[in-house]
Amino acid sequence: MEAKEQDGQARGEQGVSQAQRGEKDPAVERRGRRILLVSKDEALQERVDSALEGKGEYALLRCSEDPGDALVLVSQTNLDLILLDRRMPGEEALRMVRELGQQVPEVPVVVLAEPADVDWIRRALLSGARAFLPLEFAPGSLLQTIEDLCGRLREAPGKRAPGRTVVVVGLKGGLGRSLVASNLALGLHELSKERVALVDGQLLYGDAEILLNLTPQHSIADLIDHAGSLDPELLDEALARHASGVRVLAASNNASAMARLRAEHVQSILSGLRAQYAWTVVDTGNWLDEWLGAFLRAADLVLLVTTPELTALRAARVFLQTARELGCPRERIRLVINRANLVGAIPQREIERNLSMEAYATLPDDSALATYSINRGVPLVVSHPRKPLARALKKLAGQLVQELAPQPVARRGRRLL
Repeated sequence: MEAKEQDGQARGEQGVSQAQRGEKDPAVERRGRRILLVSKDEALQERVDSALEGKGEYALLRCSEDPGDALVLVSQTNLDLILLDRRMPGEEALRMVRELGQQVPEVPVVVLAEPADVDWIRRALLSGARAFLPLEFAPGSLLQTIEDLCGRLREAPGKRAPGRTVVVVGLKGGLGRSLVASNLALGLHELSKERVALVDGQLLYGDAEILLNLTPQHSIADLIDHAGSLDPELLDEALARHASGVRVLAASNNASAMARLRAEHVQSILSGLRAQYAWTVVDTGNWLDEWLGAFLRAADLVLLVTTPELTALRAARVFLQTARELGCPRERIRLVINRANLVGAIPQREIERNLSMEAYATLPDDSALATYSINRGVPLVVSHPRKPLARALKKLAGQLVQELAPQPVARRGRRLL
């Protein structure tokens, strides 16, 4: 192990000296993604090495925490991602995040910190970091983060790109978020003719099984111990089968089991779903929690559901502010106004002005049909497909298919978030 560490240190020093001379690192030339780790912690270097071991598409460069060395290497080396250890004196790490953002804004910076250091992580994300990983990260979580931020290396021309993840949010009960998410999943399956997974993102005591009249044998809690190395068969077994063909990852009813769930587990599970399903729809909870950031990082598109009421608009503004703090760009968020024609409703133009964004979709009010659908456990796009609300939900699914449908990839490239 000592020899390996010494070899790693030598390679890190070699990378800096070659960058200073303007030369290319031969090892990097032979490999794909160039990942720079800025840390003097040998144990952390070993963990990153181990996570990337055997992955020929990655080349790991290392340098000490000296800002000068790091900035020289960044300026003279074509990097794809930077891993930055938070454990620097004073405000040095935050300063580096800001300087890296100015010097190489196209290169994502991932900060490594203790999960309990919530305030510092928030400041780092506001300073320009694209993501956060715990110092004791799971290998699968690191790989997933790199893939999300850099894009996947394609195996061969003509293969379908990885699936798309649509996250449905609404930080208030009674918005119809779960109804939208479940019916949207069925609509995407019908229109795209592709595999669709619905994730009950409330994670504990969720509603998906009620809305779809399911009795799941497994839940997300069963995947916690396997999140770092999910195989397709195990993931497939954990998902319940709905009659429509949509697969459902149910929330858990075991609070003690869910206490072990971490954001990195969620990221790994969503990565596994993306690899197997053309579409993954996530129905989030009604509140701000640590899982929300994991969902937003995995999202190709976020549907913000609101209703034309003042309390709902306040919840929508809170979400937009939180999304900004978590590094989710406004361009990735779409506004869905549910019950838009409600008697006494705030006009659509006023809602759009208040939230500074145009409505992506409007859904008509039909509380009687919604209640009927929920109580029967039959999605309204199935039971009443010709009703205006069902047609509006199918139209929303069609918009997503048109905007996000995975296309054949003819060459290698980076998927921009």
